[in-house]
Parts: sequence; C-alpha cells; structure tokens
Amino acid sequence: MPTPDELATNGLLEKYDPELSPLEQPLRMIYFTPQAAEWIADELPSIKSDQFVEGSVKPLEQAMGYLDMFVTAEELSGMLPKALKPYDAGIWELRTPDLRFFGWFWRRAVFVISAVGVKAQLQSGQTIYAGYVEQAKHHRRQLDLDEPKFVKGEIKDVF
Repeated sequence: MPTPDELATNGLLEKYDPELSPLEQPLRMIYFTPQAAEWIADELPSIKSDQFVEGSVKPLEQAMGYLDMFVTAEELSGMLPKALKPYDAGIWELRTPDLRFFGWFWRRAVFVISAVGVKAQLQSGQTIYAGYVEQAKHHRRQLDLDEPKFVKGEIKDVF
C-alpha cells in the first residue's frame, strides 16, 4: 500500500508546498484530496470574511497563513484558540476565523485535508459539520494508504 507521497505522485493527493524562508524547515506535511484542492483553487478566492474576528484578512490569506504556520510552527499559538479540533473516528478540523479544514492524520504530523467548509455556511445551517466528517471518512476509506490509515488519539498524538 502506498504512502501519501506516492499517492501525490499518482495524482490521488496533492502535497501542500508552503513558501519557506531559507531558515525555515517543515515540521509537518499537509496533503489535499483532489476535491479539496479544486475547492481551494476555484471557490476560496471569492469568499469574503464575515469579520466576526475583527480585522480578519481574506479567507484565502487566512488559509495560506494557517497552513504555512501549521507546517512550520513549533506551536499553534498564533492561531485561534482550539484551532485543531478532534471528531470521532480520527477526523480533525483545522479552524481559521472563516474556514474549516476537515481531514485526518495519516501519521503524526501528516495531515490529509479532505474538505474545506465556510464557517458562516456551517453556522447558518447551509452545510453541516457531520457531512464534512462523513466525507473525510469516505475519502480515507477510498484511498489505498498504508495501514493504519489514521492516527487515533489526542492532539499530543498527532501534532
């Protein structure tokens, strides 16, 4: 069974490639399912912040900033409180002021993002958290990843 890197080589996942300074080293890796990568490319540029968190930058900038920080930062201290939230069956949610990234940790520090939701749509009931969680479980089942397909546990086990 393949690793996420091998699946990315075959186009079944897309590896996130942050812009690092010459002194930065990646501490973690992020992969996207094709559906999540397509949503980010096609939909995310037009999404506006709801400004619930005063002074929030555009969601596209939030996404890139949080994902870069996720890959390079020792701690998540620059993010929202509870920026990384667990769900059942090893599904996790990474939260920015306006976005919700749903996925799982294949191994410690290797996050596979299955879907991205907009906080305002989730709060208004236009979409539901359970749908994103189920979608992430479905994508995980469909990928022919090395077993175990996800890490079980708490934040100390995955981050």
